[in-house]
Amino acid sequence: RSATRRVAMMRDPTKGKLARQLLFALGIIVLPLVAVDVDACQCRERQPPCAQYWSADVVFIGSVVRITSSEEELQQTIHFSVERAVVGVSGSAIELVNHRTSCDYEFAEGRRYLVYAYRNNERNELHTHYCTRTTELSNAGADLAFFKLLSEKDHSQQILGVLADDDKRLRGVSIVASSDGRVYRTTSNKEGWFSLDLPQPGNYRVRILLPLYSDVVGTKTELDKISNRVVTRTSIVLEYDVVVEPGRCAFINPPLFIDRSEYEKHGGSNPSLLPNKALTADSP
Repeated sequence: RSATRRVAMMRDPTKGKLARQLLFALGIIVLPLVAVDVDACQCRERQPPCAQYWSADVVFIGSVVRITSSEEELQQTIHFSVERAVVGVSGSAIELVNHRTSCDYEFAEGRRYLVYAYRNNERNELHTHYCTRTTELSNAGADLAFFKLLSEKDHSQQILGVLADDDKRLRGVSIVASSDGRVYRTTSNKEGWFSLDLPQPGNYRVRILLPLYSDVVGTKTELDKISNRVVTRTSIVLEYDVVVEPGRCAFINPPLFIDRSEYEKHGGSNPSLLPNKALTADSP
């Protein structure tokens, strides 16, 4: 939950590829050593409803009855009255615990919330945090629409993702997914989001063709999700091996660093690729 300091990407016109390769390697070694708690919680892009729903241990709609504090244990207990149990809830009351970190979600007594919570088995308690989709019920329209969709018998599986570094969003980036000889293509929209509706579940190789002024910088856990990274003449290609389960979505959120000056110069697009350049599953 703690924020992570970023390593600035080295820019050298004559050694650009080497710099990016070194950056990728150093990111694995350095970033786990510099993770620090800061005064304000910093989140990467929040998951879409379908991804958050399937990852959470408990999902419910409820009102905060009271909040109690323990100064000795530096924690708060939030007591809810459950109005609607969505996932993993039995009974009409439930408790969440905050541990006084910068990423705690701040609840208020008497207000109604949609809560995505996770279970800490060692402490036998439930918790949520600011970077989840937990929100006041009045702001949960997209989530409620997704819950309604779940009640329908037929809903397809998807791969969803976002290509963003804070306010910098990559647009028009090509994404290619392949499985069993079939190829599915899409591009990111102006907000950096992309989606692929898939006719069947299974194992997919997903390739993302980033512009050369971007790269990945993150924790070891984030970088380990990337199956391969290839630097070509026109792009940095990230490869993910994704398992898509029946009726579910898989979410891809690469830990990007995007050079601001180049981003502003090219409007978030990849200047090295023609808009309608043909892509195949075998070549970037």
